[in-house]
Amino acid sequence: MSKKKTVYSALPIVAAMYGDRFGIKIKISKDDAYTDGNTVTIPNIPEDYPNMDAVFGYVAHEAGHIRSTDFTTKHRWGDGVHKGLFNIIEDARIEQEMMKIYPGTTQTLNATSEYGVDQDHYEMCNKETPPVSVFLNFCLFFLRVRMLKQSVLEPYLKAATKEFDRCFNQGITTRLNALIRKTPDLQDTTDALDLTDQILTMLEEERDKENQANQSPSDQPNSSSTDQSSGSHSDDSGEQSDQGQQGQNSATNQDASTNPTDSQSGSGIAGGHDGSDGQSNKSQGQSVTKDDQADAVAKAVNQVLQAGDGDIPEDLQSAMKSEFEALGANNPERCPDVGIQDAKDTPDVGVAGQKLLSSVQAETSKIRTQLYGLVQAKQRSAKRHKRSGKRFDSTKLCKVVTGDTRVFVAPRQKVMPNTAVHILVDFSSSMDSSASGKPDYQVATEAALALSLALDSIPGVNPAVSYFCGSNYSQKVYSVVKHGQKPQSAPGKFVFNPTGSTPMHDGIWYSAYELSKTREDKKIMLVITDGEPNRADYAMDIIERCDNSDIEMIGVGIASASVSRLFDKHIVINDVTDLQKNLFKLMENALLPAA
Repeated sequence: MSKKKTVYSALPIVAAMYGDRFGIKIKISKDDAYTDGNTVTIPNIPEDYPNMDAVFGYVAHEAGHIRSTDFTTKHRWGDGVHKGLFNIIEDARIEQEMMKIYPGTTQTLNATSEYGVDQDHYEMCNKETPPVSVFLNFCLFFLRVRMLKQSVLEPYLKAATKEFDRCFNQGITTRLNALIRKTPDLQDTTDALDLTDQILTMLEEERDKENQANQSPSDQPNSSSTDQSSGSHSDDSGEQSDQGQQGQNSATNQDASTNPTDSQSGSGIAGGHDGSDGQSNKSQGQSVTKDDQADAVAKAVNQVLQAGDGDIPEDLQSAMKSEFEALGANNPERCPDVGIQDAKDTPDVGVAGQKLLSSVQAETSKIRTQLYGLVQAKQRSAKRHKRSGKRFDSTKLCKVVTGDTRVFVAPRQKVMPNTAVHILVDFSSSMDSSASGKPDYQVATEAALALSLALDSIPGVNPAVSYFCGSNYSQKVYSVVKHGQKPQSAPGKFVFNPTGSTPMHDGIWYSAYELSKTREDKKIMLVITDGEPNRADYAMDIIERCDNSDIEMIGVGIASASVSRLFDKHIVINDVTDLQKNLFKLMENALLPAA
């Protein structure tokens, strides 16, 4: 049996919750995934996709960029190895920031790394791995394992460490160790760029040292002055090189002693070379082997520094982006492209609002009286009798002779309303028609104001009002009164002109999301419309989700019975006065929880 689709499990709702939580905008598209510096766009991924934690880890990562990455520095990001290294450092920095501010994102961000392992998106370094991939993968796995505590990548760090030792010398190892450990303390994108520059400058300096050490004796100054007994160069540069090597080994040993965890995975960034290459084939002379090794290191560093965009390993976010886009493109479930719309506040037309308020006062009073009477009637109940208590019911004393001792009165506890009601009104161009002598939109406006005023007067009822119309592609939902606001405080916000088409599904998605954030136990949505939505399939899908989520859906047709095809519970009105006559048979059990 398939699981029922609900509002609370729907991608647009969950994405909107993430967006509100992170203070960003998240858009649902059919098959696009990108971030433009203001909005995270994700594809319409099927709800039964088994890696949804990774999807929202991707969202959290991109949200981190919007919140923390300074996109005005883009001119400094460069290309090739510079861009690849900067991305690794900046990604680690912004994810650490997200984990600090939103601890719950640790689970989803870690899930992206687990996804990368499961889908073979990470490279396990070996002897065939190019130096640039060894270098970048080592930085990537070191920061992910040691800084972000993503232990699933520990085997990748171990393999990258082994190949790093093979490709590079102790000077690079020691200096990179000191530099890469600055990442957790970076404050902003400029710091990340500065650190990237420092690391690449360090590589250039180490390459130059190796090139100098690899020069032939005839190319070096004072080459005739050598120490024959030792077989090594005795010039100043050679002596300084040996002293520098000793200092590097000392610094490395000290670092390893203070970071035992890092040294466990091999020499790596906290350890040193085992020297096996330098000690091999001693019969050919130790200095020759060192020259060969220096040449190999210089070539490896050159490959790193000269790497172009095509030489850089694909990052996880790019791989996830491609896969999520494919999932969206192949998703058979239809879904609106924009997800949850941001509602724009309607303008407050003061004078017209006061006139509108005066025109609905009489009907508001009637509706309020009837609704309040309905609540009181539901609260009023027959007396309950018990076998013990403090008050006798004299009319029941005769039962004692038959052995029934339930003669004590125990009044039932009153049930108070605890209900959120969202009134959603169609303001499409067709609402400008007049089927009953008064424009349909005016009937809808008066009904929305009168009903919201009446509901707001009942303790425990929390009304809101929104409009929907197709005025333009980007703005389709307008907020008149939000949950928790008072409708009588700004009646001028109810005055609005109809325009455009009928994007009912956008309005219901927004209203459902707003209801999902309310604390009331019962939730009701009234949709006031005069005709067919733009996409009946989209509208019926979200209406079904609301029904499955215990949001009671009521359709109110303005001089049109078309609502009967969309809503099981519905009424048709031609004037605001019809609300009093027809609405209460639907609202009778809606305002109060079951006794």
